[in-house]
Amino acid sequence: MYPLMDMLTLGGSEYLRYIGRKTKYILSTDHPRSADGLWKMLAGSYDWDDLYTNMEEGDKACLHTLLEMFGFLMPDELTPEIIEFEKRHTWVFRHPNGGVFIPLELLKIFMRLPSFQKDFWLFTLLYKLRLKEQKNLASLISRDFEAQISISLEQNDLDMALVLYIYLGHQMRYDSLSFPPRGNKAKLHYLYRLPEHFDYAPVYLPDHPVVLWDYLKEVFPRYHQDIDNLYNHLRETAISFYRAVGVVLDPTHPILLAFQSGILIPLIPKGVYPDRIHALKVVAPKEAQKHVQCN
Repeated sequence: MYPLMDMLTLGGSEYLRYIGRKTKYILSTDHPRSADGLWKMLAGSYDWDDLYTNMEEGDKACLHTLLEMFGFLMPDELTPEIIEFEKRHTWVFRHPNGGVFIPLELLKIFMRLPSFQKDFWLFTLLYKLRLKEQKNLASLISRDFEAQISISLEQNDLDMALVLYIYLGHQMRYDSLSFPPRGNKAKLHYLYRLPEHFDYAPVYLPDHPVVLWDYLKEVFPRYHQDIDNLYNHLRETAISFYRAVGVVLDPTHPILLAFQSGILIPLIPKGVYPDRIHALKVVAPKEAQKHVQCN
């Protein structure tokens, strides 16, 4: 999970020459603004929805492999197909320290594309949450109010979705929260970590939307009363879904942990929310299906 702009700063002159050869856009360490021009050029060079829809199956498989690993493959994870994929596309890059990555800036474009949304990637599901829900998810993974403020600075759903994606993605892939999105390498002690050896994963993850309440009662049969309490609380208060999860369920409750970790994402309809509680659906992001071991 790397922004291209950070890599241009950290990579040095040799890396800038690699980017120049790849993109045909000349960069200079003396003119930092040229990096902004590079990204604008790349972002405007394609009809991204059309590019993805018409991508050859081999290239689409490589892209899916990268996205399942949250946009970055370590050197020992590279395959000949991924190496050739990087060479063919101006928007996929080598990392200065090895490996291949898709810039985080590009994921902000992918979030809004219908062709990506229909595949239920984590970044698209987080983007489709309303800003209020996003901020309450941020609260759910924060240990205190100061932490909640720290990760809720963004004022639009696009940027907030990217922040949540970085936090949840690093925990899902690395069991680590040591890479915050603003470049600070300090450990994120102020965020909740999922308990080690805690059995919170359901027996299966839905790869397509299913009715939330039916699914929870099927895979968490011991917690029917808690599920009913959550449903009734939402009906009576009409508060945010993630807010209700944090209020009704104990911090170590397996249902809370499943939503807190991002392995389950609710699909919350727009409109008269309280009248549609019964119709709420849930899905597991494709990334969770790759990384989470079900019981």
